[in-house]
Amino acid sequence: MCSTQLDSGLKHGPKRRGTPICRYVCALGRRGFTLIEMMVVISILAILAAVTVPNLSSFVSSSAVSGAQSELVSALALARNEAGRLGAPVFVTAINPITGNEFGGGWRVWRDLNASADYTSGQTPDELIRQFDVPRAGVVMRTVSAGSQFTFQPSGFLASSQATSITICSAKSNKKYTVVLQAVGMPDVSEASSSTCP
Repeated sequence: MCSTQLDSGLKHGPKRRGTPICRYVCALGRRGFTLIEMMVVISILAILAAVTVPNLSSFVSSSAVSGAQSELVSALALARNEAGRLGAPVFVTAINPITGNEFGGGWRVWRDLNASADYTSGQTPDELIRQFDVPRAGVVMRTVSAGSQFTFQPSGFLASSQATSITICSAKSNKKYTVVLQAVGMPDVSEASSSTCP
């Protein structure tokens, strides 16, 4: 029966039923795999896993750092554009800042409608333009002066006349970004390879 099934799609089926390959495949279908064959396959899979898993972990961490950097830069650009469009100051504020990881809890872009300079969502709420979620676990976003808020004027310039920088990194990745926010409101991104974070 096995040889008939194997040869049914061949042009010269009846002549090839007795070939060694056909007999081997038919016998393999009846007897299954040996223990040695199974152990060889498992060993090869274990070696491949040992080689690829650390590289995959580093790749995921590097991707998380790159994603956090991209989102922060887009938030800064959004705040600058909205300040010019609205003709009013627009803020980028860290959510639940921690010293040494000020923007690690996420951040929001908002407009101050009640002149408090602090984001409120209560009785007289401020206008939330966009909120950015917490970066993946392990990503550190530290500002140089431990600042947790940037204010963009309608001119596009920062309210403070000094440039500031934010370091974005992860202990599980050798990729590190420094975002320098110039006094004119433009972010400048540089990448560095480093094993230390921050």
